[in-house]
Amino acid sequence: MLLLDLKYYASGDVTWFSPDGDYLLCRDNPTGREIGSPRRMSRNMKMAHSRFKALFPDHDVRAYVVLIPTNAGLGEIARGTAWPGHVPLVGLPDILDVLRATPQSYAENATDAELRTLLNG
Repeated sequence: MLLLDLKYYASGDVTWFSPDGDYLLCRDNPTGREIGSPRRMSRNMKMAHSRFKALFPDHDVRAYVVLIPTNAGLGEIARGTAWPGHVPLVGLPDILDVLRATPQSYAENATDAELRTLLNG
């Protein structure tokens, strides 16, 4: 079971990194300068990962925060950059590789019913 949080942040010839695990920063690769404001990394995916692991103990639950390319392309991500709870920050090509490598399966009726109860609205 994959939990994905998609982020559409400015991109191009930049590198995203986190010096402290609380804020995500963006560095312009040609100049080496930070651009934009630091982005606070929420603990939502950490909490979601913990909750889903508890709700579905028989499943392999993995969480990712995914940077989506903009018209300027896809920036780089500094090695080891992760959201709180050690949730990896990856680019779209990386998550597509994960999806290709993950065997396809369908949720059992009980899992499907439990997931439906989590839907808002």
